[in-house]
Amino acid sequence: MTEWNETSPAALVAAVRRQHLASADRAARVRRFLALNNGVEHVDVRVESSGRLRAVVWVAPTPSGLAKRELPDGTVLTELNRYETTYLHQEVLVDQAYRLDVLDLPPDAVVLDVGANIGMFSLAVARTLPRCRVVAFEPAPDAYAALVANVEDLALPVVCLPWALGAESGRTTMTVYPTASVFSGLHADPDADRSAIRAAVGGAVDDDSSAEIVDRVAADRVGSAVDVPVEVRRLPDVLDQLDIGRVDLLKLDAEGAEPDILRGLRPQDWARIGNVVMEAHTPEDRRVLLSLLEDAGFTCEVTEVAALEGTGFTTLHATRPDASRRTTVRTGPLSPEPIPPLTARQRLRLALHGLPGADDVDLEVRPGPPPESAAGLVAPESVPGVVEAWQRTVGTPPAGAADFFEAGGTSLLAVRMLSRLRREYGYELWLDEFLRSPTAATLAALCTRNT
Repeated sequence: MTEWNETSPAALVAAVRRQHLASADRAARVRRFLALNNGVEHVDVRVESSGRLRAVVWVAPTPSGLAKRELPDGTVLTELNRYETTYLHQEVLVDQAYRLDVLDLPPDAVVLDVGANIGMFSLAVARTLPRCRVVAFEPAPDAYAALVANVEDLALPVVCLPWALGAESGRTTMTVYPTASVFSGLHADPDADRSAIRAAVGGAVDDDSSAEIVDRVAADRVGSAVDVPVEVRRLPDVLDQLDIGRVDLLKLDAEGAEPDILRGLRPQDWARIGNVVMEAHTPEDRRVLLSLLEDAGFTCEVTEVAALEGTGFTTLHATRPDASRRTTVRTGPLSPEPIPPLTARQRLRLALHGLPGADDVDLEVRPGPPPESAAGLVAPESVPGVVEAWQRTVGTPPAGAADFFEAGGTSLLAVRMLSRLRREYGYELWLDEFLRSPTAATLAALCTRNT
């Protein structure tokens, strides 16, 4: 009988096998993590002979490394997630959720956009009031890069600052959801965010199989979270630093940090502010915010966020009775030194720091699209069910490079299509992987890989 010990051939072979399996598992984890980041078109992760991982990432071939999108009105925006751009465009520009069309703002209004994301609200303000001046705050690295790109490309009258606002100035960490960026924040609540995502996506599904995919979508988007370091500033300090004598509209979408921001205001700061609009996530947040605003002399109105009905998310509109008579208060030129965004490689490296066991990954970033040999595309007609599911969903048969959205699809229709493929063919599919490159060839490749 062969003696088993750490130096026996059998033990050495087993140890090497365990090491290879562990490396392969780590490579798969890194690949999926990187694939969920904004702007990423394809990821190839390999284990080097040294045991280190080497990741080659193809990103959108734009200066920011993020994708661009043409809105229905012809405006081209840099975006993070296609479904979010659609949602924000509908909410801000079409539905006028912030009521810019009825607010009594002066032509040269000074507006603070706190939690600007990619800049949809700033764009709406600039279109409504071409002579306005906007200060947009966005601490999440990818969102800030998109914001700066949009402000520059559209020549908007917006100053961009990569700061979070809070109760105290300093450095802290922010939870960022790459595939659900609008929920990123200093006080992210995974359970509440998961419920909100489930409500936003689940409204259009009507069968148990689709509901299961919605649950997985919500869990996946929250599960992609990464903590990144950010700089926090107090709003009074910013007002003083930029010499802002009046704020005609303060828009807050800081994912739970709103009470901290408002509590830091001094009486003289409140006196500068004419109108406030913000989100409240819970009844307790709403009670606190209403108390702060009413104590400061504002008249408040509460409306429910239509797309998030049932989650408790509400919008607060607050106005001072004398807001329209404050237009003569002096404000400085609002021209601080521009703060450039991080590059695509810097953003991906920063994200990897938040993934346990990924600090030693050798990272190479290339402009996309990746070569077909790397992308591993598959002909749709070669995979059972793909052509039929696609055609039943959007009404036209797919070509290999056909874009699902250009064919009339939406993210909610994509949920239904993936649900049908899962139910009828057993494919294990991830919505966010498909949305990264929503073509028929990509769908076929995902079905082949996830059978």
